[in-house]
Amino acid sequence: MTLTIEQFEKIVVPLCMTAKRKRCQSYSTALQKPRLEAKPESEEFAIISLFERIFSFHLRPDSPGEAFGPMLQMEGKRSAIPADLTKEQREFLATLLPKVADEEMRARIADTLWELKHGKATFFASEAVRAYLTAAEQSEEDGWRYEADHYARTLRIYASMKRADKDGELGIVVTDKLLQAAKNSSVNGHPYLTMKLVGLLNNSGIEGAIDFVSIISEIAEKFENEGNFNAAHDAWLLLGRLYHSDDKFDKVTYTATRAADTFVKMADASEREPNPSYMQICSWLQSAVSAYRQIKGGKERADELYLRLASLQPRIHGEMQRHSVNIDITESVKEAIAHVSDRNALGAIMAAAFYRFPSSREALQKHVAEKAEAGPLAHMLAATYHDKHGRVVARKELEEPEENHLHRAAAEIRSMQPALFIRPALAQIRFEHAISFREWVDFLHSHPFVPEHSRMTYARGLYHGFHGDYVAAACILMPQVEKSLRHILKEAGEETSKLNADGLQEEKSLSQLLEMRALENILGKDLLFDLRGLLVEKVGDNFRHLMMHGLLDDDDMESSLPVYFYWLILHMIFSPLDRKGLDLGKRPPDKAA
Repeated sequence: MTLTIEQFEKIVVPLCMTAKRKRCQSYSTALQKPRLEAKPESEEFAIISLFERIFSFHLRPDSPGEAFGPMLQMEGKRSAIPADLTKEQREFLATLLPKVADEEMRARIADTLWELKHGKATFFASEAVRAYLTAAEQSEEDGWRYEADHYARTLRIYASMKRADKDGELGIVVTDKLLQAAKNSSVNGHPYLTMKLVGLLNNSGIEGAIDFVSIISEIAEKFENEGNFNAAHDAWLLLGRLYHSDDKFDKVTYTATRAADTFVKMADASEREPNPSYMQICSWLQSAVSAYRQIKGGKERADELYLRLASLQPRIHGEMQRHSVNIDITESVKEAIAHVSDRNALGAIMAAAFYRFPSSREALQKHVAEKAEAGPLAHMLAATYHDKHGRVVARKELEEPEENHLHRAAAEIRSMQPALFIRPALAQIRFEHAISFREWVDFLHSHPFVPEHSRMTYARGLYHGFHGDYVAAACILMPQVEKSLRHILKEAGEETSKLNADGLQEEKSLSQLLEMRALENILGKDLLFDLRGLLVEKVGDNFRHLMMHGLLDDDDMESSLPVYFYWLILHMIFSPLDRKGLDLGKRPPDKAA
């Protein structure tokens, strides 16, 4: 369907002029209802839907990559981005641009064509720069963020096309406009906009940024006096960057100290409240400790604040709420018991060892997706993980590797397995069979996973676990697992030692062993991933580190971790055996008399 300039002027522009604000997002909103009311086959629908999408692009002014992203993105779907535009639509926009009077619209259309590198791209970049500058000057009184984003995007575009500005004329315009905007905002009492613009000037290396030192200093003091410590923190850091650009490093240290102290003041103010949140107080103190540690001469203050932090963290535990869900596991338990019943001893233990397998990557990805769908907000938010003493032991960032999500999912699945099948299955085997320590020793004779000189120790650990003492089994078997991994790697021709910085040879750590590609070939990727998550990953269970460094209490050692660890050892111990013989251990049913 052919799009025309007349359609834009007679249909799109009047509709956009009904928007509450002269902003692209407001224009897109103003076009939504008319688009829904228009017939899908009509020219009106085509022109409205095109500009509704263009005006909905999410501008990321500080992004070094793609400037526009989707406004919405969920469950594998997203809203429009510039790359969605067809060749015909791009050519129409290029033809339309000279006829567009609204500077906000001009900026968006020109910037879109610049991003797509359509035709003479630097021409569109230049047009976008000029339009953004004018639109910023025309922004509403309360639209400082919008104005700042326009100036930020202007600088980003100009930096990319600077070589095409051979006489520097456009650069002079950009510099003058930005300096004047910073001066105007400071005179008119807009501290946030002033800080943003001065930051842009300084980051772009524009001369004149240093002239705002006294203004930014006044803003920082004013914010502190008002108790607006977050804003004061940002102002002190900006002042430090200005001093750094001017090589006044002694003042950089001073401003860094003032910035760090805003975290302490936030903690102090919160602790004086009637019902203080110690989780928030400790978060601010953590930030203060980190900030002071980066300041020359700040170690003593950092250590002092850390002692205060450590003394307050135990109070966090009382603020955390417990959430529980009742799940009927009766059928799962019955099935597990039935699976191991009426077998000989070896067949029963093998049945328990292979009743489940470590979760595959595909299964974990599905689990993560289902949780994200059930609770999208919780999935997207950042979070900190605290131990029972209130200490932060892990973090969940807004954007983090998929591996972290998978390790958390695997830890959640591992925590349920002891109740679902491990405890009831092993209890049933104990009820039907008595396996002695000597039988475990004999079973491990010439076992490929167990070094010959560790056979007695392994047998002792397996014996304790079989009889339900999972804590003793974990304490005995944890070091042996590391030894076994070195053993099977060496048997495969791999070197497990390394040369340190002092020229001494030492064994690789467990974490380093679990990262070796050869181990994946031996154990399989699913088992290796489960071992890493259970034993060494901070975003997983980190069981080996916590146990071996004495960081687990009696309650922790009676949790699901030692039980699952014991089962995983059984899984590895029995893996070299012929599982086809599993059913051979099944005893014939009793005959009626």
